[in-house]
Order: sequence, then C-alpha cells, then structure tokens
Amino acid sequence: MLNAVIHNLVAVSKAAVLLFLVCASSLAADLHVVDTGKRQAEAYRQRTDTVRVRYLAEDGILLIRVSSLYGGVTRDLGNALREFFSSDKAPLNGLILDLRDNRGGVLFESVGVISVLMSPNILIARIEGSTKDTTFTIWTGRKYYQRDAAEADFLGGLPTSLKDTPLAVVVNGGTASGAEIIAAALQERRRGVIIGNRTAGITSIASDAATHVQWRSAHGRLLNNVGITPDIEVADQEKYNSDEHDTYLAAARGYLRGR
Repeated sequence: MLNAVIHNLVAVSKAAVLLFLVCASSLAADLHVVDTGKRQAEAYRQRTDTVRVRYLAEDGILLIRVSSLYGGVTRDLGNALREFFSSDKAPLNGLILDLRDNRGGVLFESVGVISVLMSPNILIARIEGSTKDTTFTIWTGRKYYQRDAAEADFLGGLPTSLKDTPLAVVVNGGTASGAEIIAAALQERRRGVIIGNRTAGITSIASDAATHVQWRSAHGRLLNNVGITPDIEVADQEKYNSDEHDTYLAAARGYLRGR
C-alpha cells in the first residue's frame, strides 16, 4: 500500500509524501486488514456517519461530532456545515467539537477540521522524522488539507464567524493521534476549552521500516505517552448515547452558557 501511495505522489512535495506515508501506515495499523479490497471497504464503512452536525436550539449551540479522520472528512464537514448555514438562520452562541473515541486517521483531515475553526497560516504541529527530509511543520490552510488545488475548496463558503465563535472541545481516553493534534492546537492557541478526560497520547508512528516520525504540538509539547490534559475534567463515562445522561456534553453546554 505504501509503495502505491508513493507512486501516486511523485509530483508533490516531500512533506506531502510523508503525510500520506503516515496516513497509510496509520490506516493499515488501525484496521488490522491485509487485503486491500477489504481495507478500502472498511475505511469507507468507518467514514459513514463520521461527521454529524446538530443544532441544540435551547442553547443556540452547534454540536459537531467527528468520529474519525479518514479520507474525505474535511469535504464531508464542509458540506454538512454549508447545508446547516444555508437552511438554518438561528443564532449561534457556541460550538461543541466532539472528538471522543476518535482514533485519528489522515493527518490532512486533522488540518481540515482545525482550519474550519482557525484562521489560515497558523502553526499547529511539528513533525519530527529521523531525517531532515522528514521533519517539517504543519499549518492551517487549504495547502495542508487539500491536495488538488484545481478542485473547489472543501471549506469554501463557510462563515468566518466559525473561527471566533466560543468553542468547547470534548475529549476522552479514546481520543488519539490526529484527533489529539486537533485538541492540542485549539488548546494552545486558546481557541477553545478542552473538556473531558486525558487523551490517549498516541502520536508516534512508524511509516515504514526506515522512517519513524513523532508529532509535537505547535508549542513543542511531545504528546506521545502523555496525552492532553483537559482544561475542565469530567468523570469518565463509558456510555454516552443519550444527551440527557451525557455528562461530557452537559459540561460543555454549561461552560458555553456561562461565558
């Protein structure tokens, strides 16, 4: 799979190649599937309902649930948000980004989610590889979340108010990898408050036998085996299917109401 990825990326930058190496390795490791056809089918299945957007009318809060970061999430998120804003003119008092049990996926998609909520050209992560060619920085903006510049911008037409609306980010011990990069960037840039439990601390990936990379936050924090400590701790809750009994969402809504 990695050889196919490299073959298809000969015309792009070394940084972009490494991004996809990391992504391909992460996907293969996470799915535990050898057969390529089965792997693609499983990746597609995991993308189903990956992005959910729901308006909590009683509080004027938009709840954005992103359950994984496999290919296509940025496009799906842009489409869902455009649909919401085109049909619903209700006041927007706050945002909740729910990253619970999001195990990561494709690094480009992490950048896409962050770029919805932050202005372009902001440093969000540092990739440290075993060689100079595999060490680089990641910034917000279309260059880092969309490979084909000829395509329409996945996030085009979204209201700029999304970048400064009060934000709560919900995480738990199942929040890992690329989802931790999102939470760390939003926390360090004081864009949002992190609510929940300490995250998994999984940010180190071997993309092949010779290349090992680790991710640091924009401020240089090494998150591997450490994770992200939330700004507001919530008692761990294994099941949260019902909003009525969801202590994480209750804490996030309470924080936004109190601002």
